[in-house]
Amino acid sequence: MLWNDIWDVFIAAYVDTAKAQTAFTKQQHLMMHKGNLDMYIATFKHLAKDAGYNTNTVSTVNMFTQNLETGLLSAIMHRERLPIIFMEWIAATRREKENYKM
Repeated sequence: MLWNDIWDVFIAAYVDTAKAQTAFTKQQHLMMHKGNLDMYIATFKHLAKDAGYNTNTVSTVNMFTQNLETGLLSAIMHRERLPIIFMEWIAATRREKENYKM
């Protein structure tokens, strides 16, 4: 048996069979804390990938926005043009973080 074969057997035996469900559950409890926007974005992206979410859907964008710090979300919502797609929201949160005192 080759090393790659052993590795494949090991991974198959110990892989998290509920990876998507675990990511979904963690996503439901994810919150932005103490102004740590970069950690929130990175964690959100990771969990969205593991859960199989398409980041360009309205529901995924809504999940992203619902747990931003209230002041940051408010600053974005008062902009002349609201972000629409996920990458626009990320850019907007990073720009507003510069103006928003966390």
